[in-house]
Amino acid sequence: MKKILIAGGTGFIGQHLIKHWHDKEISIVSRQRLTQLQNTAISHVYSWQEIHKHGVEICKKQDLIINLTGENIGAGRWSQSRKIAIMQSRIDASSLFTNI
Repeated sequence: MKKILIAGGTGFIGQHLIKHWHDKEISIVSRQRLTQLQNTAISHVYSWQEIHKHGVEICKKQDLIINLTGENIGAGRWSQSRKIAIMQSRIDASSLFTNI
């Protein structure tokens, strides 16, 4: 069985991927508590603190890692500073996984 880690799995796209891959072992990285994620096909929920501390061990167990995290692109006007914040939030999260 494929093991997939989705960072940002509680978002719009992440929720659809989890439903689509119901036959896979899905883990997510989320800020939300497990109690808010009951009744889903998620096998494990990691916190960002766990990724910072044990990211190498966690990621080595995965067959696929998908990063959907970042600043909400629909939460406001795209001023120059907002564009930078959107881009930087994705770069920062991705760097956690690429440095592993």
